[in-house]
Amino acid sequence: MPRRLALLAALMLTAHIRATALAATGLSCLTMAILYGQARLWPVALVLATGAVVCADTARHVIQAAAERHAPAAAVERPAPALDDVVAAELNGACCELWWTSAGTQHSHDPKEPPR
Repeated sequence: MPRRLALLAALMLTAHIRATALAATGLSCLTMAILYGQARLWPVALVLATGAVVCADTARHVIQAAAERHAPAAAVERPAPALDDVVAAELNGACCELWWTSAGTQHSHDPKEPPR
């Protein structure tokens, strides 16, 4: 399964590259829209501004779709819990500190009494 995760990571990188290209195209369209607006060519400026908005929305969609494809595969490939997590779970389940010093044997809850 690591090969599948590597493939999905490559697809995620490709999606980020596509989104960056779309954002750059949208920025170019917006710049041209401003220039045409200053020249008072409003119809052309409006079309270019609309193109900039479409590029921005498409870039957002590309990233969101890639993340949705990547999330289920990443959830499947979860590593085993770390030793620290196992120890923390056991510590939370212990009845008292003496439980640990008595290695889980029968004991009283009185700290002054030695474990049996």
